[in-house]
Amino acid sequence: MQRVIYKAYSTPLPLGGIDNRRSLVSAENLSSAIALCVAHPAAAGEMFLVRDDEDLSTSDLFIRTAQALGTTARLISVPPWLLHFAGKITGRTAAINRLTGSLVVDDSHIRGTLGWSPPKSVDHGLTEMAAAYMKSLEN
Repeated sequence: MQRVIYKAYSTPLPLGGIDNRRSLVSAENLSSAIALCVAHPAAAGEMFLVRDDEDLSTSDLFIRTAQALGTTARLISVPPWLLHFAGKITGRTAAINRLTGSLVVDDSHIRGTLGWSPPKSVDHGLTEMAAAYMKSLEN
């Protein structure tokens, strides 16, 4: 089991120089938002976006996921322009754009209308995900 995790995080990846922002939502936080929407009368007919309290960069996400798994991430700081150049010459421009681009969700509507805020932190969600992953390796 530890060997599978080690292999995934032992290869240095060129993600250390990425300074993008990504919104995530843990299953617990999403469940909390859904439960509030079901119960709150002001939610009728509305559409809400939800996210955890903190947006992470790709490199932060990799580092913190590794920590949740009890290992360390090996990231090399490569300038994003070099990653884009490599993507262009290898035909993987779309993949590089997804990896380096930002995707931030504005959840101000649910916060303002329903008073919702995520009950769990990003790190809690990553720890829960890591525990579920470790459990799946046991089967």
